[in-house]
Amino acid sequence: MEKILIIEDEEHLRENLDLLLTDEGYHVVTAENGEEGIQCLVQEPFDLVITDIMMGNVSGFAVMDYIVTHTLDTLVIFITGYASTDSAIAALRKGVYDYIAKPFDIDMLLIAVKRALEKIRLQREIKTYMQELEQRVADRTKELEETNSRLNSSLEELRATQERLIEQRVADRTKELEETNSRLNSSLEELRARSNRRGTNS
Repeated sequence: MEKILIIEDEEHLRENLDLLLTDEGYHVVTAENGEEGIQCLVQEPFDLVITDIMMGNVSGFAVMDYIVTHTLDTLVIFITGYASTDSAIAALRKGVYDYIAKPFDIDMLLIAVKRALEKIRLQREIKTYMQELEQRVADRTKELEETNSRLNSSLEELRATQERLIEQRVADRTKELEETNSRLNSSLEELRARSNRRGTNS
């Protein structure tokens, strides 16, 4: 169930909006001024905030600033009896979703609420999808890194094995050459000895 916070200092309007939106199936919380509204935002999350602009010490703009500063996943609709082009432009620049002048048509407000909630749902779906996508990319990257690490280890083992084989072959060949050289030296010694014996006998 979507949660809506209504911040309105006019008691009659606040109660009427509470009844209207509750009948529409929304979970509604009300606050009678900006300070109380911010306290509500501190205590629990809301999908949508509908707030008056001019409310004593803490205005609707201050509420919007709190939402932006704390990066709350919440949209805001301004309702005001002091509508002006300047305030509307300032509100939109702040990131307010909609700006509605009093007195307003109930159906128009309900349409604005439904559109705002639909937007927040889509934003959350996209956010969830992106988080899942980022997680899948991170998992795949980790898998590839582990695979690459195993391949590098295998290559190192292969290189080490090749080096050991080459060293062994060199050692074996050296031994063969030494044995061959030893046999040749022995044969030469025998030949010299025979030659010497023949010379003596002569």
